This record gives sequence, structure tokens and C-alpha cells, in this order.
Amino acid sequence: LDLERLAAADDPPALLARRLLALERGGAEAEGLIRQARRELQRVADEPHWERLEQVSVEDWLIRVSGRRTYERMWRPLLLAKLGENYRRTSAVFIWSYIKRLFSARDSSAGKEQLGHVTGGYRQIFETVRRQVESAGGHVHTGIGVESVRAAPGRGIEIQLAGRPGVQRFDRVVCTSPVPVLKTIADDALLEVREPEAENREVEYLGVVCPVLITTRPVVPYYVVNIADARIPFSGIIGMSNVVDPENTGGRYLTYLPKYVLSTDEWLRKPDAEVVERALEGVRRMLPEFDEASLERVVVNRAVRVQPLQVQEFSKIVPTVETKHPDFFVLNTAQFVNATLNNNEVIRAVDAFVSRLAADDSQAEAR
Repeated sequence: LDLERLAAADDPPALLARRLLALERGGAEAEGLIRQARRELQRVADEPHWERLEQVSVEDWLIRVSGRRTYERMWRPLLLAKLGENYRRTSAVFIWSYIKRLFSARDSSAGKEQLGHVTGGYRQIFETVRRQVESAGGHVHTGIGVESVRAAPGRGIEIQLAGRPGVQRFDRVVCTSPVPVLKTIADDALLEVREPEAENREVEYLGVVCPVLITTRPVVPYYVVNIADARIPFSGIIGMSNVVDPENTGGRYLTYLPKYVLSTDEWLRKPDAEVVERALEGVRRMLPEFDEASLERVVVNRAVRVQPLQVQEFSKIVPTVETKHPDFFVLNTAQFVNATLNNNEVIRAVDAFVSRLAADDSQAEAR
């Protein structure tokens, strides 16, 4: 593409060519263009009326803000990789919430983004929580299914665990299951699930299948590579070891290859061997230089319900859950009507829940 020749003309493509050349050269003009782009994105992120965006499809909104050509060449392939054909039903809130979250990570005083991670990963967080619970006299049980939850005589909650005789009794229970699971395990006396305004519409969930490559050499030099190629069976390459030092992972490099699908998609139920084969085919197609001799192992992780699919008018199809017992509480991701699932939103929701609970306890004590 001869940008110099295009820039000499007097038409809209020439303006774009001149801007691309300015970015290529760097300097004050390039910095000004970058600041302008950031201002435009910040304006999008600052949209106060997310309810309006819920009425608009993500496709129509992105065409409006970026133009059809940019949408067809960049945004649509990315939406297909992330959502499949479900993008056609997804609202603009989906992409707006991503932009808003990324701009919230920007440190205005430093003039750059600030992202971080916990040394030791989630295991460090989970083990810290376990130690704190146990030091307070509690216990942490993992890998155990719950068959039913009901009110105990008097106060408290009883839980019937799968494969365990008798019931476990607790002073309080916070259920974080998706609404469909909640409706199957919780006794009707504990809660009321009010169906949404929109008839015959239910909250759909996205699941994820994520092969993890464990290698002795890095696969890519980047943290995130978004994939806009329908031939590749995953939506991105996450080079975790470009953020987390391999010293924390036994000198090995971790590369995640996530694929998001509806929770009913057959991809979630494919054998590990088939998932691994398809994933490696995609890596070979994208990265012909990939050194397979450095591959030690591939671990396949799955989650059937990761986050709700934010379709248009999503807030109108989310069931309202009202607990009817003073010792039973519900907190789940279906309540994130104007945000995507991410650690920041989870922490924010938990903090707000704990604050409300503490305030209620204080009022009860005062009475």
C-alpha cells in the first residue's frame, strides 16, 4: 500500500493515509492523534446511560462508531471468535463494558495503563483464603456436589451434600450458583424467583474450553493475541508467561487457547484428545515456527457456565431472585447486567454484598 501516493490526493482516504504516515513517523503529530483516539474512547467509556446501549445490537453500534469497513475487517471477525453467530443477538453493552473496564485501568497521573497480577496465581489467593477461614475455626470443602439446600428448624440453613449421609447445618449460606442451578437445589421456602418481563426468554450462558500448552520455550512474545480468523479453533492466544515470570511456574511457559461457546454447545463435551488435536492444528496454522519439541503437555480446562450472554434487553430477561430466609443469600454473575465477567466486577460485587450484610447486622444489633 503506497501511503505516500494516497496522502497526496484530496479525499477521505488521503486523510486516513496522512494520519497513518504520521503515526508511522512518530513525534508530536502522532502523539496528538493517539490522544484524540483516547479521548474518543474515553467518551464512549463515560456513557452514563448504559440502558440505551442495551437496546442496540453490538453490530449496529460498532458500525456507527467505527464505520462499516473497520467493522467488517476488524470487529466482526473478533466478535465471531468470541461469540460465534451469537454476536448477532448481543447488545452494545458487551463491547462498551470492555472499553469502560480497560479505561478504568488507566492511571491518569502516570499516563499509562496499570494492570497487575498476584504472584503465585489463583492458587496463592485460594490458599490464603483457606488459611484465613481455618484460622477462624472454619473448614473449606472442595470437589463436593450440593444436592439440596433448605431451612433448618429455627434459624440457620441445612445442606445435603452429594454422596454424604445426613445434612450439614450452617448459620448462614451464600449461594453463588447460576439461577438454573439455584432453582434445582434450593427449597422454595428459601427464595422466590420472579420470571423476567420478556416471555419465553431465559438467560443463556457462555462456557469455555481452554487448552493450556506447557512448554520449555515461549509460544508467542505477547500477553494477548486476539484471533480474527474463522479457521482457528480458539478465540485468542494468552501468553501468560509474558506477564507471570516462568520462575513462578517451574521454568515452564504457559499459553492459554480459550474458545467461548454457548453452554449447550457440543464443543464443551468433546473428548480432551480431540480438543488438543484441534488446538495444535490451529497453532501450527498460525505459527509455522512453533517448536513442538518444546511442548511437554497440554491440559484441557472447561467451564460450562462462565458468564451470561448479554443479549439485547438483557436486564429484562434476568430473573429477580428474592430470598425469603434471613440466613440465605444469593450472589451470582447474572446480576452483572451492565458489565462483563472479570475479577474487578466480582470483587466489586462481593465488597458491596459484604458491606450491605455488615450494615444489616449493625442495625439488627442496635435494635
